[in-house]
Amino acid sequence: MQLSNVDFTPVKGLVQGMQRCTIARQFKGEATIIQNFRLPDEVLLSLRKVLSTQEQACVWVDMQGCTDEQNRNVLRLLFPDLQQSQIEGVLSPEKYDAVELQPVKGEYLIGSLACACERQRCAVEMEDEENTVICSFVCNDRFLVTMHAAPFLGLKELLHHVKVGGGLLIQETTSEFCDSEGTDIFTMKGSAVLCALVCFTCETYLPNLTGLISEVDCIDEMVLLVAPGKRDQTDLLRRVSVLRRRMSTENARLYLKEKLLQELMGPTMRTTFVSRDSELVKAYREVFMELSQVLERMEVARDTLNHVNLNFVNAVFMRMSQASAGFDYRMMVISQISTICLPLNLLASFYGMNCKVPWSADDYDNLNCFWAIMGIMLAWTIICMFQPVRLLFCSREADFE
Repeated sequence: MQLSNVDFTPVKGLVQGMQRCTIARQFKGEATIIQNFRLPDEVLLSLRKVLSTQEQACVWVDMQGCTDEQNRNVLRLLFPDLQQSQIEGVLSPEKYDAVELQPVKGEYLIGSLACACERQRCAVEMEDEENTVICSFVCNDRFLVTMHAAPFLGLKELLHHVKVGGGLLIQETTSEFCDSEGTDIFTMKGSAVLCALVCFTCETYLPNLTGLISEVDCIDEMVLLVAPGKRDQTDLLRRVSVLRRRMSTENARLYLKEKLLQELMGPTMRTTFVSRDSELVKAYREVFMELSQVLERMEVARDTLNHVNLNFVNAVFMRMSQASAGFDYRMMVISQISTICLPLNLLASFYGMNCKVPWSADDYDNLNCFWAIMGIMLAWTIICMFQPVRLLFCSREADFE
């Protein structure tokens, strides 16, 4: 088996990569040969040699960082029946994580796949386009062409998968081609390589939910303990907003991958080369189950976060209701005091009129009547004010407690 080391070096900033082309081919009964090329013209020469042979070979061509014209030449060579509009749709896909079956003089599967950049997954404040590499592909039973601008997570694993002939690439064992040491030669198919590519890419998007769920649980426990204040409430709302954004981004990515797997396992695809093999359907189903489990946990975390937001709003309303009830009670006490003072004001205003009134100073030479009236007013005030003042002080003590 001819192999060459594949060393992809991610770049900083925009998602770009150097030109690198890889061809993995296998003739029936022979080992898989993987070749790396720096120039796309060398790829065309190698493919013409493969097509000129009498034996049919399974070929996977990976075009990294090539121009549209170079990719177009490879597609025209391997898929001569593809129409120009279909080729342009592959080179400039309008959406990703979508496939389309083209029954044009044979079955072709075209589509695009959103792959995670080979760099470390970035934080939530970075744009999603900087973390994504779009991989377009065209596939039939013999040929698979993948085109992307930069290396992505899962590409090295796929190359190693093709090299060792493991997992999904073990379609059938031809014992008559075993060497003296008993090494098996396995048959490679385009649908199997595509299945491995989709499975590896989907698994790289599976997030580790332990930290996310822990943050949601912590916020759920502390939401009712947040004291009224501009600083604490703003911090809580900011944390909830960041978690919502993270969960929304992850859900959008995983839902697209789940939809893609459903299309590849659908009844239409099972009658074609894409999912005719039961092993491929089994592999798609396993990845689909993993995605479903992650999405279910994300759904539970999102419901918990919604309850956190609802509890926070209810706590704010509860504090507002408590403050309103306290003000209402104080206004009731003040109204009672005002009502008690009304007879006193009436009596004082009665004796303050500019006219002759009973027990005036002109008729009596002492202050006995005055002190009697003052005693009655004082007694009235003490008797009537006792209960409202007592309730007012009791409410203040309850507020302090």
